[in-house]
Amino acid sequence: MAVTGPVAAALGDLARDRWRRATGERLSAPRSAGGDWRGVAFDVKGVEMAIARTRPAALGEEGVREVEQLYLDAIAAAQDWIYIENLPSHIDWGPPVTSSAFD
Repeated sequence: MAVTGPVAAALGDLARDRWRRATGERLSAPRSAGGDWRGVAFDVKGVEMAIARTRPAALGEEGVREVEQLYLDAIAAAQDWIYIENLPSHIDWGPPVTSSAFD
């Protein structure tokens, strides 16, 4: 997935913060947020995006449980049915499942 603008900046901030927490090393933000996006095929444009984080409490800092709250809010708002998916894109889960307990 390719993102630009404020979403890309926020993801960069999050990545640098996580790096600092893991290593103690502070990374600088890139000098330019620009780039050559010619030839990049965007699947969607002009949509709102949000970042939900999870971070354990450590070193005297409170944990962050935004993903959990997002799930709870989605469940509370559901009226007839709900579908939630959150799978890491870097894991090979093998062949897709073609049946379920609801078939």
